[in-house]
Order: sequence, then C-alpha cells, then structure tokens
Amino acid sequence: MKSLILTFAALLMFPLGMMGQQLPQFAYNDFEGWTYNGAELTSTNIGNWRITLYVTKQNVALTLTSPEFTCQGIDSIRADVSWKSLSIDVPLTMAIDDAEGTPLDSVSCYPPQAITAPQTLTLVLAVPDGLTTARLRFVSWEANVNNGGAVKKIVLTGLASGTPTVVKGDVDGDGRVNIGDVTALINYLLSGNDSINPDAADTDTDGRVNISDVTALINMLLSGTV
Repeated sequence: MKSLILTFAALLMFPLGMMGQQLPQFAYNDFEGWTYNGAELTSTNIGNWRITLYVTKQNVALTLTSPEFTCQGIDSIRADVSWKSLSIDVPLTMAIDDAEGTPLDSVSCYPPQAITAPQTLTLVLAVPDGLTTARLRFVSWEANVNNGGAVKKIVLTGLASGTPTVVKGDVDGDGRVNIGDVTALINYLLSGNDSINPDAADTDTDGRVNISDVTALINMLLSGTV
C-alpha cells in the first residue's frame, strides 16, 4: 500500500509536457534559450517576475522569442500565457517564424478584463504545411509605455490532428466549468480513481496536477473568468 501511495504521488508531480513532445517553456525563473528583443535573455533584463512587451517611443517592438524547436508531428501549437495588461484594448500576439526568422503566421488574443493581476490568455496557431523547425515570437503591437503588457509564464503544447479541444477547468468533461469540477478534482487527488482530463485539470498551467489547481479553479469560479 505504501508503495502505491508513493507511486501515485510521483504521478501527480509528473510534468504533463513529458507525455508528448516537449516544446520550449518560459517562466520568469526558467528561460534557457529564449531571447528578448533579439538579445540573450538574462536575469538582469527579465525584471522582477515578468518580461514587458510594448512598442517604445522610438517605435521599436519589444519581443520575446522562443528557442528553435521541431514541428514534426505537430499540426498546431497552443500557448497558455500568464499575461498582465493595463488596458483591455491591448492584445498579445503570437507569431510563428521559420528557422531563418521569416514570419509565417500569427494570432492575437485580447484580455477578457483589464486587471492588475496576471490572467491566462490562450492562443492557438496552426503550423504551416512543410515547416520542420520554427520559433515562436510574442509581442504586443498595440501596447506602449503607458498601457503595456507583461508576460510571467508561457506553457506551450503541441497539438496533432484529432486532438480534442480542452476547456481549462472542465475536469469532469461535461462541457461546463462549475463546482462539480472542483469536487472531481479533489476526488482525483484524494483517490486517483476518477477519470479526468489532466490538461483540463491543470488550471494553473504549471504542467502538474496537484492541490494548487484546486485553488486556481476555485479562484476562476469566484472571479467569473470561466
């Protein structure tokens, strides 16, 4: 019994990204290979917990770019971005570039509300046909020093054809996010017997399913962001 409990605990802490192809991830304390405005990203220019993205007074767009990665077996890429903006009218853009840095496509997402705390934006971008390696570039073209945005974390997931759409927080898979999902998640953490979608259960998008996701899910329900 003790060994079963330890095994279950280990599975809870297993990064979800390891179940599929590993894409480069970004966090304020883990950003190996990422570049900021075309230069190597270091702890000195990341600034507290965030990277600021806006257009300077000299009309220079500050961008955050991922390391190069392989697109083999990936039809589209999903990015869950911890984003804080001072304006609801300032979108975040994710662009995909080829290995030579040529822009190929992009998608933008507006924050649902302008608040001082970070909120999660979800962007999904199709991988162009024939592309084998790429980089992702994040920028906020409509932001300036007065209403700029900031990124704290980016969780990237590669999606293949037929990958079901995941509704963050819909732990029991009934198409709705409500108190029943909190119950399902708690039951899963306590017993591990319930069948859940781990991507939907990872409500704080840290790549793990644990008690912090219960807190994040409750906060989603209380704040009305579901």
